[in-house]
Amino acid sequence: GLLRAAVRGEGGKSPLVVPEAPADPRFDAPVDGAYFQRWVVGEDKELGAMAIVRVQGPGGVHVGLLQACRAKEKGPFTPGEIAVLALGGAVAGARLSSLRLLQREEREACELHRRRLQKQLQEAEEVGREVQEVRTHVTLSVSALLHRPAAPAA
Repeated sequence: GLLRAAVRGEGGKSPLVVPEAPADPRFDAPVDGAYFQRWVVGEDKELGAMAIVRVQGPGGVHVGLLQACRAKEKGPFTPGEIAVLALGGAVAGARLSSLRLLQREEREACELHRRRLQKQLQEAEEVGREVQEVRTHVTLSVSALLHRPAAPAA
């Protein structure tokens, strides 16, 4: 389909612009146009132009697609509309990159917090063992005092 062609970079261009999508031999209606036909173009209209921009993250890694469709009666996309779509793809890629950076920073902060809590738990367990040792010692001492034979009266 056209989405696959855009992912593969067929034609070496991004955005992939198709003036009349259903007439393109790569068009796969269930994949490329079903949603747009019903919700964007309208069931009562014929699908026309389609433009697909590759959304790229850091280092040019492909992370998604931005697809635009319009009714056949409205004609092809203008160069200005294509430029806006391409800009939208660049903004989406930059935003995804910043969100991934924030997620990494949050994971690192959570890991640091987890390590601190683990250390505090270990310290608390150590204090608990020391308290138990003192309690055992006190219990033994009190028991020894209570069971000690009484001193003879003088």
